Amino acid sequence: MAIRTITLGFLVAFLSSILGIVYVYFYYQLFDFTAYLPLWKVPAIFTFISFVVVGFSLVMTKLFKNKGNIITSTTLTLVTFSSILLPTFFPPRFPNEVEVPEMFPAFVLPLHFFVTLFWLLLSPYFLLIKQ
Repeated sequence: MAIRTITLGFLVAFLSSILGIVYVYFYYQLFDFTAYLPLWKVPAIFTFISFVVVGFSLVMTKLFKNKGNIITSTTLTLVTFSSILLPTFFPPRFPNEVEVPEMFPAFVLPLHFFVTLFWLLLSPYFLLIKQ
């Protein structure tokens, strides 16, 4: 079970990083937020978050056996929805050179859902199907 969970973590990190890089690259064509979120930070953050979720999933599965995956998915979804409050209500302070800082929340909100999206998409194939 641990091998499948770790494999799922690598796959989620890879897919969310690819989608995040593509999204950020094309968004930076419209608005340049590279001073606050450089392109290299996107895969680093997604990889870190993916392995935090892997660790949490392993702990929950060990503690709650059959309900561990449900607890992990529910917690991940609630934390993701809660995390969108940060850029919405507490946006970072930008230097005066940034032309449209009010577009930053619209930029980062979709990024919050990439790891959760791929985890919820792929976890039934990796964790719920008995091999």
